[in-house]
Formats: sequence, C-alpha cells, structure tokens
Amino acid sequence: MAKDDELKERMSKLSDEELLNIVEVESHDYRKEALDYAKVELAARGIEFQEAQETSDEEVDSTGSEPTDMRMLVACKNIPQAGMLKELLIENGIACEVRGEYLSMALGQIPFTECYPEIWVAGDEDFERAREILDEWESQEPSPRNSWICQGCGQENEGQFGSCWNCGRVEPASDDQPQA
Repeated sequence: MAKDDELKERMSKLSDEELLNIVEVESHDYRKEALDYAKVELAARGIEFQEAQETSDEEVDSTGSEPTDMRMLVACKNIPQAGMLKELLIENGIACEVRGEYLSMALGQIPFTECYPEIWVAGDEDFERAREILDEWESQEPSPRNSWICQGCGQENEGQFGSCWNCGRVEPASDDQPQA
C-alpha cells in the first residue's frame, strides 16, 4: 500500500474528536499531509472545523516577533535527540522549534515515518547557520577511550567499559589510571 493511501486509511479510522483535535488544537504537531487528510476526512463526514491560528511561545523568537518563514531542518530519530539539537541551536542564537514531538503516540494510527520529531528553523539566514551547526555536530566523533587495567583484579578492560567485566569494580576517574 502506498504511503499516502496508508495515511488516508489511518486517518479515516480516527474518531471525529481525534480528527478535530489534530486540526483545531495540535496542528503544529502534524505534517502538512496528515493535516490535509484530517481536514478532508472531517469535510467528508460533514463536520465543520476551525483551523488553529495560535502561535506557541516557542515560535516567538528572542525579539518577541513571530517568524514569518519556518523551514524544516532535520527529522530526528527520537524526542531526546530533537530536544538536544533544539537547545544546541538556541544556545547559538537560532530561533527554532520542535514539531511532531507527540506524534509517537499515534504510531500504528499513522505511518512511523510521519512520527519523527522535526526541528524547524525561522528564516533563511538562520536556516543556513543551523545547517552548518548541525553538520559540525554530526561530524564530531566521540573521542575513543583507552583500555584500562582494573586495580582490583588486574584485568584489562576496553575503554568503553566503565566497570571491570571480570570483578565489577568501577573504573577510577583519575588520569593516573594505568593504561593497557
């Protein structure tokens, strides 16, 4: 079944109340396609609705003005990653928001690819800066940790382990730890 057909079918299975909630209350949490299908389904059922026009506090940048043009920067793997990237961008002075962070609750009702949280950025200049920051963040490799020798049993442990696999003793945090 095509992605659009699957989305249409899942939207048709939602209750009137769920569809109204999508369109009137939580429209900023849904992708355009899902919103459009929800509107079509409501119209087909003869239900009148009024689209949400409110702007959340997150959409207002530090100057207090509303951004006029939002662009999707990236779809994240999960909500914690989206939150971390949002904070990284805000620390760098970029107005942004997370959209779709509550869509994971709709898994099974809409396709999983429609449920990823997304980072949206205001303005073209900020979008380009955000892209550069994201590219730099993605290119960073975690520094590899050296193997270490357990002071309790003398066993060599690989760097990714925080405790000895043999005796369970926790790796000391000191820099004078014997290296393997």
